[in-house]
Amino acid sequence: MNAHSDSPIDAVVLWVDGQDPAWRAKRDSYLAHGEDKHDDIAGPTRYTSVGEVYLCIASINRFAPFIRHIYLVTDKQVPPHLDDYLQRHFPDGHIPYTVIDHSVIFRGYEDYLPTFNCNSIEALLWRIPGLSERYIYFNDDVVLLSPVTPEDFYVDDTTRCYGRWYNTCFARFLHALKPKKDGHKPMGFKSLLVNTLRYTPRPRKSHSIFNLQSSIFINRRFLFLLHTPLPVRRGFFEDYFTAHPNVLDVNISQRFRHPSQFNPQELFYLTEHHAGRCLVTPSHANVFYYKPHPHTAERYLRRKKREFCRTRALFGCFNSLDQASESEREQVLHFVAERLKVDLQIE
Repeated sequence: MNAHSDSPIDAVVLWVDGQDPAWRAKRDSYLAHGEDKHDDIAGPTRYTSVGEVYLCIASINRFAPFIRHIYLVTDKQVPPHLDDYLQRHFPDGHIPYTVIDHSVIFRGYEDYLPTFNCNSIEALLWRIPGLSERYIYFNDDVVLLSPVTPEDFYVDDTTRCYGRWYNTCFARFLHALKPKKDGHKPMGFKSLLVNTLRYTPRPRKSHSIFNLQSSIFINRRFLFLLHTPLPVRRGFFEDYFTAHPNVLDVNISQRFRHPSQFNPQELFYLTEHHAGRCLVTPSHANVFYYKPHPHTAERYLRRKKREFCRTRALFGCFNSLDQASESEREQVLHFVAERLKVDLQIE
């Protein structure tokens, strides 16, 4: 029996409506003051929403009924008609949710607001009032596609990490080969994972687990995370960032994505792995990942559907759907909606 089977598990969903005129004006006012305008830093696709958040929250209700509470983290925004949408599709009751504004988790750090940077926000999710010790982090373009249990995320004292080991030197080599675009070398998700190594504690005899050791000769590999729900523990972040407030400042002080930043979830998984409390689980068969392919959309979507029928993946991620054609986007969203037994009508 799982020792923690009766302890609560919450879900945290990060969402922004990039089409909101007030939000766009606020973002643009900071871009106009010299913030980076490159697509990988502050491009519109990083903030565009095409309704994924409704499917994300619906999927948690449909396939993870053990979730105690859903916290939706936003910047003075609320998805329109979300109550009506949930009541229509879950008439017997849905998982309660609370909208958490950035100002709540950034209390004491108000000088860093507004922020347009998910890495900054992720580093402070543990400060959500009332959040359970175990919580699962969802980006709004991540959904559940099959029924899940608590053991798909936590097993006794260990936490599952859906990913694979990746060679650090090879990742640095690939980044060095990446060509510049408009005088700027694009910064990808992998770079943030590699950056995390410099802040990752390694256990030492008679020393705190939070002693840092940053040599790239020691940290020869990192965990390459795919876009899945990410189970973590609130107490880890509270203890770590209390011991290392300067590391917290590295992330939360950046309004836009910055090359100095790291991935908070990677920090948790690497540290827990060093302590023997992380269960690395292969992700390829558990993730249905879709990114628009404008020139081969029909063939690509058919192939991805066949893959899902074969694997019955637990998780789905639908990246940059705003860049797909209207036809491709509608087909993908309808595929997910049919799987969740919901519709796409918001109002």
